[in-house]
Amino acid sequence: MDDAELSGDRLAKLLATYGVIGQRRTSYDQMGWQTPALSFTAQAFLFSIALAPDATRMSRVMASVLALVISLASIQLLRKHLYLELVDSATLSTLENAIAAYQDAGLQSPPHSSARLRKSGLVLESGEAVSPSWLESLDSSLLWTVALALFGLSAVVIIVTSIF
Repeated sequence: MDDAELSGDRLAKLLATYGVIGQRRTSYDQMGWQTPALSFTAQAFLFSIALAPDATRMSRVMASVLALVISLASIQLLRKHLYLELVDSATLSTLENAIAAYQDAGLQSPPHSSARLRKSGLVLESGEAVSPSWLESLDSSLLWTVALALFGLSAVVIIVTSIF
């Protein structure tokens, strides 16, 4: 095999790897945001049991304990998915650089640029910076984590008031 064939083979492998990791990154991103939505659905059901006027003390405590467990598990799962998405974003950024080294024109506007770059704001082709507003710049994963923690705290309050 000559150098051109080796380079072509390496580029093909890099592109295949890029595609697989890109799909996986997208899956982690989607699962990360599905987690709190599904958690809120489950917790709404459990809180409807825990706060029902005719619920027994035991059913209130059990439903609240389950809501607390779901809240904590959802926080961990949300954070894990977002961490894995960040790892894959960094890997894709490295692959983009390696692929660009094998291509004449390089990659333009790669879809999986670094998460830090995406978070910092958008720069248009004209060079004009488009910065997010204060609301858009808030860390959504942190907000969702706090919201899930508030559900967990609410479950603890119901447990304590039901027992005492």
